[in-house]
Amino acid sequence: MASYSFKVNFLDKDFKIVLNYSVRLINMIAFFFNAIAREVFGMRVAITLACTECKNRNYQTNKNKKNNPDRLEVKKFCKTCRTHTVHKETK
Repeated sequence: MASYSFKVNFLDKDFKIVLNYSVRLINMIAFFFNAIAREVFGMRVAITLACTECKNRNYQTNKNKKNNPDRLEVKKFCKTCRTHTVHKETK
């Protein structure tokens, strides 16, 4: 096979300018989405739910502290008790 050797200069001045603006645009879009994510997920906190009967910590979830400031109580299935019981939020 024949081997060809030639130089192709992709990084000429115009391409560098376009590349620079593209990187700036991508950074601005990423900043915008991060700002939205911080606003949406900023009030959510991670919580653990514990069974009221056997005290096992069976579930982990998150809640919006602004909408639900008090402790969460949910009826869920407990693997240890093998029945549906009330699970309360623990620290």
